[in-house]
Amino acid sequence: MVRLREISRTAVFAWSPGSGAPLIVTGTRTGALDDDFSSETKLELWDLGLNRLDADAELEPVGSITTDSGFNDIAWSEPTDEYPLGAIAGALENGSVDVWDAEKLRSGASDALVSRTSKHTGAVKALQWNSYRHNLLASAGAKGEIFIYDLNNMANPYRLGGTAARADDIECLDWNKQEKTAHILAT
Repeated sequence: MVRLREISRTAVFAWSPGSGAPLIVTGTRTGALDDDFSSETKLELWDLGLNRLDADAELEPVGSITTDSGFNDIAWSEPTDEYPLGAIAGALENGSVDVWDAEKLRSGASDALVSRTSKHTGAVKALQWNSYRHNLLASAGAKGEIFIYDLNNMANPYRLGGTAARADDIECLDWNKQEKTAHILAT
């Protein structure tokens, strides 16, 4: 394997979907310190510039926003009419699920944050967009909490299971990738 580009960050990341130029979004990992011992947390969008000849040039983010909390996971949705580059969701340590418009993040717009929802009672550990119903986002985290969000109504997610269903943290989840059973979620 050949190294094409390097992003020097302690972060969770997600690739951009679709057939456009490959972009990567990074979110500062919870508890990470940078080279200056700063604990500032950021969401950063990177253009890898794979068509550039100078592979050794240091990459700079094409979009960056300071966040309120560190990231445990990050996911990038498929593009839609409303979100031409897709929506980026972050599973944050402070218990919130934040969603940004990737196009607005890239352009530096101040209104890139689409939604902030704090339904989890502890850290959000994992999240994933549904492969077939691109508006659906699942999140999981501390105390076994699982929520299903509709991008069109983020303020009112559906909670799966009761408060006593599970006491342990859920660290990962994924939607089934088969179209006929895309509604099945594994944790």
